[in-house]
Amino acid sequence: ALAEEKALAEEKALAEEKAGQERQERERQFAEEKERLLQEERHASQLESYAELTIIDDDLQPSRALTEEETERLRGILKAKVESHPRFNLLTDGEDAQDLMDYCFDMISDMESVGHVVSEVEFMGFNCFNEEVSERFRRSLTKFFSDMS
Repeated sequence: ALAEEKALAEEKALAEEKAGQERQERERQFAEEKERLLQEERHASQLESYAELTIIDDDLQPSRALTEEETERLRGILKAKVESHPRFNLLTDGEDAQDLMDYCFDMISDMESVGHVVSEVEFMGFNCFNEEVSERFRRSLTKFFSDMS
C-alpha cells in the first residue's frame, strides 16, 4: 500500500510539473503574440505617417526600376494610405483598392512621374481615392522616389 501511495504521489508530482510547463509555454506564446501585434501596430502607424511632411514634387520620376523589395515596401505604404481613409471598407472598396494599386505599379514600372500616376488614378474615380488619399499618395511617392537615388 505504501508503494502504491508513493507511486501515486510521484505521478501527481509529474502531472503538476507537466501542467506547470504547459502553462509556462502558453504564457510564452501569449507574450510572443502580444509583442507581434504591438509591432504590427507600430509598423502600421509608421506606414500611415510615412511622408507626412514631404513636400510634393509632381515631376519626380523613379530614377530606375524598383527592386522586388522596394515594390513590396511601396505597395505596403500606399495600401496603408488608402486603408487609413475613415470611410474605407474592405468589403466594398477592397477590389477597387487592389485595381488601383495594380494600375499605380504599372505606371511606376513605366517610370511615370508622381503627378502622372496620381492624376491617372484620380481619373478612375475610385470611392476610396479621395483628395486626402490622393495627397498622401503624392507625398509618399515623392518621398519614396527621392529616397531611391
